[in-house]
Amino acid sequence: MDQQICSADSCQRPVKSRGFCGRHYQQIRRHGRLTPEREYLCDLPTNECTVSGCSNTWVAKGHCYRHYQQIRRHGRLMPDRRQRSL
Repeated sequence: MDQQICSADSCQRPVKSRGFCGRHYQQIRRHGRLTPEREYLCDLPTNECTVSGCSNTWVAKGHCYRHYQQIRRHGRLMPDRRQRSL
């Protein structure tokens, strides 16, 4: 028996309920619709931060810890600061 794939766009997870994977089924249950604007970027092809020039491993929403905290605290990425030499 072939396993069915989730009906949500660009999702390759197996179906859990009503034609959707667990994540997308919960979105419909909670919000009455799919909510792609609220999804984490868990299916990225690499595990590197999506910020250009950063090669740290991502932690949440495609960003490394440093960049994710900047977005959480300031609502945007902050410019890099140069380190002071003592």
